[in-house]
Amino acid sequence: MLVSIVAATYNNKAEVLDFIKSVKNLNFPAKELEVIITDNGSTDKTAQLINKQYPEIQLVNLKTNFGASQALNIGFKRAKGQYIFKCDSDVILEKDSLKKLLLFLQNQPKSAIVGPKIFFKDKPNTIAPSAGKFNFWFGTISAYPNLNKILKADYLQGCAILFPKEIIKKIGYLDEGYGLWLFDDQDFCTQANRNGINILYYPEAKIWHSTTLKASARPKIKLEQWYKNKIRFIIKNANLIQILTSIILQIITIPIYWISFRDGTANAIVKGFWWNLNNIKKTLLARKLNVYAVPNG
Repeated sequence: MLVSIVAATYNNKAEVLDFIKSVKNLNFPAKELEVIITDNGSTDKTAQLINKQYPEIQLVNLKTNFGASQALNIGFKRAKGQYIFKCDSDVILEKDSLKKLLLFLQNQPKSAIVGPKIFFKDKPNTIAPSAGKFNFWFGTISAYPNLNKILKADYLQGCAILFPKEIIKKIGYLDEGYGLWLFDDQDFCTQANRNGINILYYPEAKIWHSTTLKASARPKIKLEQWYKNKIRFIIKNANLIQILTSIILQIITIPIYWISFRDGTANAIVKGFWWNLNNIKKTLLARKLNVYAVPNG
């Protein structure tokens, strides 16, 4: 087996079926490809539909929603492929996307994680923030300004990344401490970077993702999850001075958001700090298990 496509799904039967259709349309030898989907306890008959329409897919049924990281890790452990193509179950893959990513990856002089150019499904000609960087001093995250060229990035948007399965032995699985979703991909790329694995953005490969639809559908949940996990990501990965500067700046923004925007952000930041205070021992243990500390520069 050359490539294992691994995805997790939860109550999005229409989108996961579209995703599978795009997998079936890939310009890639079927005999060298396996598809593993972990269903996180969906209640909309997602699993039944996949079983009925695509019995050849390896479907793992969980009884409850354990979050994306845990569901994906289950898929990673089952994967027999030399490479893993980790995908969100709401993406549409361009027919040559996997072939292009794999060829690019195989031509790299050292181990790498690669990701494609991502477009929004509801705005199909608009490029999503496919590759980004995280500033540990300020606790800020931003996309690279030019997403039309090959980049060595801090992290890739994890809705579609390809990597050799062997790197899991070096950096470990996705960190399940991030819960439902968000920042597990940034963390995975951070661990890879520390172990000399390049994070590469390759815009010749293209996919479409439901990012804007998801954000508008779950603003409160996403805000709270975002700040909870961003603070955890900082505590786990930044050096002590960076933790201090970035946490202070997060605190300073609370009254600004509270007075000026009234959009729930201030409350989400407070809840994020409270969660991290209650779970600090677990985060510090995860930090201790990291191989290296983030450089001062």
